[in-house]
Amino acid sequence: MNKPEQLEDLRALYRAGFQAWASQVGYLDQIQKSVPESGVLKDAQCRTIAAEAGYREVRNRLAEEMAVGHSDTGSRNESSLEADGLKS
Repeated sequence: MNKPEQLEDLRALYRAGFQAWASQVGYLDQIQKSVPESGVLKDAQCRTIAAEAGYREVRNRLAEEMAVGHSDTGSRNESSLEADGLKS
């Protein structure tokens, strides 16, 4: 697999991970409002934490891969990071 294909695969994983995390955050919010004392809340919190960790791991891998192409300047391509939502 060539570099552009690897980056596109990582971007797809990033988008999917972000969507999964956002979905879990929404579910957690719904549980907190409807049944805050339920045992389901703890499960929803764990799922949200796991989804966020997975999303951040892929985000960091994508940022690192994007930075490799710009190692001659010693810095990441800021506009590329912004376009992918990776710059904070």
